[in-house]
Amino acid sequence: MKIDVYEDGHGIKVIRTLEPLSYTVAGHIVTVPPGFTSDGFSCPRLLQILLSPQCDPRTLHAGLAHDHLYETHLSTRREADAFLRDDLVRHKFPLVLSYISWLAVRLFGWMYW
Repeated sequence: MKIDVYEDGHGIKVIRTLEPLSYTVAGHIVTVPPGFTSDGFSCPRLLQILLSPQCDPRTLHAGLAHDHLYETHLSTRREADAFLRDDLVRHKFPLVLSYISWLAVRLFGWMYW
């Protein structure tokens, strides 16, 4: 996966895809186009102590795809959140932290949907 990482004018890290990123959610193949921007695998600063940084290779794919699903609504919110959890596990992110991340988006993701 080729990406560009830069800071916006407010000091926030932004990740931009440089090539298509395809994934399967709910039995459908979805592609994140080149040029899509995201904050990666984001979480409140307090939780960053437990969870990994935005650009950790174990979380980056899940974070980009989840943000893409939240922006495009190409799945239900439940499917997008399940994809996040399952993709974190698939990329060897700790199981407990994968479920904590899933629970966080289930509880608070409605604000961004």
